[in-house]
Amino acid sequence: MYTASSIINHFLSPFTDPNSKRSSHGESLRALDGLRGLAVLVVIASHTAAFGMYAQGSLGVLMFFFLSGFVLTTPYALDPSRLFRDNQLFRFAANRFLRIVPIYLVAVIIIAWLLDANFNWVIAHMIFYKGWNHLWSVAEEARFYLLFPVVIAGLWLISRHSLKICALVLLIYFAYQFKDLHKIDMLEGRFVSFYFWMFLGGMLTCLLYRWPILSLVTSLEFVKSVLAGCALLVLMMLFFSSDYMISAFWRPIFPGLPTDFKLNGWKIPAIWFFLF
Repeated sequence: MYTASSIINHFLSPFTDPNSKRSSHGESLRALDGLRGLAVLVVIASHTAAFGMYAQGSLGVLMFFFLSGFVLTTPYALDPSRLFRDNQLFRFAANRFLRIVPIYLVAVIIIAWLLDANFNWVIAHMIFYKGWNHLWSVAEEARFYLLFPVVIAGLWLISRHSLKICALVLLIYFAYQFKDLHKIDMLEGRFVSFYFWMFLGGMLTCLLYRWPILSLVTSLEFVKSVLAGCALLVLMMLFFSSDYMISAFWRPIFPGLPTDFKLNGWKIPAIWFFLF
């Protein structure tokens, strides 16, 4: 049950000892904190145009979508039925609500006051129907949370772990193919696609991570070294694919590159899906 003390501790958790940090389901993967930190740095670098990372902020946002799928699936990867036992579904909904809605409501009200927006503007945001400017990502996350129990229920109906993986691959394919059928209004004449397929990619990665057969392989030191090298290559690609590096480094080497060639998150998000 949520008590006043637990709610206060929840809001103070960013300022407590990171070594005592625990996720909502009791398991903390330290490596994911590093990925979250990387995603934050990419967003900051993009908005400050630091290190030639201008226009790359979407990569950090997409990484957060991917991580959300991974983290939320972690306690249910081997036993999806767990979500529907012992009030777990209620706890999941309450946890998502407390993590997002209170501070989001404060932000929406302040922004509405600064923009002199009307009450309907506030309501559209609070029901996650629209997302002004950077608030679009919150609307995306809210949709993910509504669909997450549905996907877990579908995985519950499939007995073998390998078949669950195949089912998620197919679902990702269809979600990607129809990503533009549902868009989020950014209230500035712009619309953004629904990145449910990116969230599903995180879920798929979690199922692969929890797959006993794959765990045996990834526990080998040689495989760990190879994967660590791949991680370093991903970090290098994040930097060397920025708009600045393409114009200052790659274009002099390959002058035949099209003038509109870009690799940032908005341009070719499927590349980053596989890298994540």
